[in-house]
Amino acid sequence: MGSVAAAAARVLKVAGGTGVSRSHCTVLKQGRDFLVFDHSSYGTWLNDERVAHRAQLKAGDRLRLGYPGIVLELIAIDAR
Repeated sequence: MGSVAAAAARVLKVAGGTGVSRSHCTVLKQGRDFLVFDHSSYGTWLNDERVAHRAQLKAGDRLRLGYPGIVLELIAIDAR
């Protein structure tokens, strides 16, 4: 999963396994919003719904990468 910020790129690396792509998805800040873009063939799921291309993230969301994959829970989003 890659996370692209306004000034710098950040990458979250996860241990290898089935169901998660090398460049699975991107989280991008646009203004005060955060969007997730799916690039994988395994799927990215937001609150148990598959992300078709992109989706907006909110505090409290559950983001699952692949299957069985990994789950990220968004505690808070700071849009400074």
